[in-house]
Amino acid sequence: MSFDRTPLLRRLGGAVPEEELDLFDSLGRIGKKYAVGHDLGEECRADETIMIIQHGWTMTYKLLRDGSRQVIDVNLPGDVLGMRQILFNYDEYRVEPITEVFAQKLPADIILRALGKSPEIAAQVMWAMMSDSAFAPERLVSMGRREAPKRVAHFLLELGARLDRVNLSHKNGYLCPLSQTDLGDILGMSAVHVNRVLRDLRERKFLTFRIGRVQFHDRDLLNDFAEFESSYMERRLN
Repeated sequence: MSFDRTPLLRRLGGAVPEEELDLFDSLGRIGKKYAVGHDLGEECRADETIMIIQHGWTMTYKLLRDGSRQVIDVNLPGDVLGMRQILFNYDEYRVEPITEVFAQKLPADIILRALGKSPEIAAQVMWAMMSDSAFAPERLVSMGRREAPKRVAHFLLELGARLDRVNLSHKNGYLCPLSQTDLGDILGMSAVHVNRVLRDLRERKFLTFRIGRVQFHDRDLLNDFAEFESSYMERRLN
C-alpha cells in the first residue's frame, strides 16, 4: 500500500521512519462520508473516537445566545478531530463539515494503544493532533491588532501554508470552500466588511478570492504586507 497520498503522512513529512509506516496500515483506511450539517464533534464524544480527515473541510464553532456564530478553527485534510472532545467538555462546540467529508473513524483507545508501540510515531501524531493550538495566538493577534486587510490576508496565507503541507495547494493559490460569511465568523467581521476588504486586496493586486478559489498575485509581497511568517506552524520534533 502506498502512503504518499495519505494527508496525515504528508503532514508529518519525513518524520515517520519508513520501517514503521506499517503501523498506519494496521489501523486501516476504511472511512465514511459525512454530509454538511453533521456534528462530527458530538459523534466523537458519544463514541469516544477520533477522526482523521482524508478529504474535505470542517469548521469548529460555537453558537452564541443571540444566534451569532464564532468559528474557532477550520480543519483540513490530514487534521485529527475528536481529541479535545474526548478530553474536555466541548458540548457547546460543533464540528461541522462545510463540504462533504471523508474521514477515518478510529476508537480512541485502540489508536492510543497502537501508537504506544511506536513512541516516535506517537510523538509525531500527537503533534498533528495538537498543532492547531499554534493557530490560536496568531488569530488572537489578528483580531485584536491587525487591520482588516492584513487580518484577512494573514488568514488566507495561513490556510495556504497548511494546504502546502499536504500537497493540496500550489504556489499561486488553492481551492477554498469558505464563504465571505464564514470568513467573517472566523475573523470577527461582517460579511459586508469582508467583501470590501477582498475587493481592496484585489485592487491592490495582492490576491483574488472568487468562485471558491484563492489566487495569490504576488505571494512574497503579500507575506510582507500581512507580516506572515510560517515558523509558528513548523514542527520542532525530530
